Amino acid sequence: MAIDDWLRSKSGRAILLQQAGALADDNTLAQLRATIYHNRERSEVEEESID
Repeated sequence: MAIDDWLRSKSGRAILLQQAGALADDNTLAQLRATIYHNRERSEVEEESID
């Protein structure tokens, strides 16, 4: 119930902006992202298909 009250007290936009900036200063984020893509055997950028 307390969580619901807290979520209702903030606008959805404010919550989104707060979460979007949460990792902005994280120096390990780039390596984490690269590791995830490597483990999934995927490129970080979409390759264009040649028809």
